[in-house]
Amino acid sequence: MNGLRRVVDLDLERTRRFSAEIERELRRSGARTLVAATDGVEDLGRWRRAAVMAAHRMGHRARTYIWGREVALELDLPVSEAEDRLAAELVASLLDIGRHRS
Repeated sequence: MNGLRRVVDLDLERTRRFSAEIERELRRSGARTLVAATDGVEDLGRWRRAAVMAAHRMGHRARTYIWGREVALELDLPVSEAEDRLAAELVASLLDIGRHRS
């Protein structure tokens, strides 16, 4: 050995390993959102960093948030034409309902 030692950032390594687990789960489920109970998460900061890291490796932007007793990752995926059409139909029906109530 030439006297040089490699320094390993253990927190970063744990985050990378956890992000690989999250990525596998996202790919397996095909879901846009992944939710975990906060009482089952050892380190919320690591969970959030790992989740965003997993999303970035998959080529997506993402956001995480804590809502009550849950922490969530939401992938910023493009909306399909079918989803866009469904949303437009929902808005149109809501507007029509509003007209009948007046």
